[in-house]
Amino acid sequence: MELESRALLYAALAHGFDYPDELAEADSLAAMTQAIHALEDATLHAALQRVRKAASIPAASPTPAEEHTFLFARQTPCPPYEASYTRGAIAYQLADIAGFYRAFGLQVAGESGERADHICSELEFMAALCAKEALARSRGWHEQAEVCRDARRTFLVEHLGRWGGQFARRIAEHARLPYYAALADLLVALLNHEAAELNVVLEEQPVTQAPEAVDFDALECAGLR
Repeated sequence: MELESRALLYAALAHGFDYPDELAEADSLAAMTQAIHALEDATLHAALQRVRKAASIPAASPTPAEEHTFLFARQTPCPPYEASYTRGAIAYQLADIAGFYRAFGLQVAGESGERADHICSELEFMAALCAKEALARSRGWHEQAEVCRDARRTFLVEHLGRWGGQFARRIAEHARLPYYAALADLLVALLNHEAAELNVVLEEQPVTQAPEAVDFDALECAGLR
């Protein structure tokens, strides 16, 4: 049940950081509530309460859509892409992330127009790993379950965990609406919860300047399928 809850929470956060839709936001909040209820973590519960409170505040100006564009669209203060926060060749990073996805039969949906290192794609991948591990354990497939767990640990350490905290802090610094700042708090709480469960230490790469804006049109590649 705990793995299913983790999968649900990762997926709900991915929806939360996607372009806003009122019905999707309501579903996402319900999923977060259901998932965190099953996870015994006081920090997650506190972060959820902040998200619920922020979601209940009417937004007149800026609207959620305007805020999303301001924070996450092109040339923004909070790029939602791993390569904007980490060192190394972008092409290599994208290939490595896509390799993780392919190993589990997934790829970034072509119609999404997004890259493999988008925050939503990486969160959805972690959700998929949790769900696959839960299924394997329920059927007694111990080797397959360990493969999923090892992948979850490696992807967290080498990818999502290296930049998720920096991404969240940028949101906290620049967000004008409390909802996205609260989502950022929940993201950090989940990453720390996951690191403790997997017994790993998350090491961020030091950033001495604002995240680099990437030429999105020159690269190809949110949503996994």
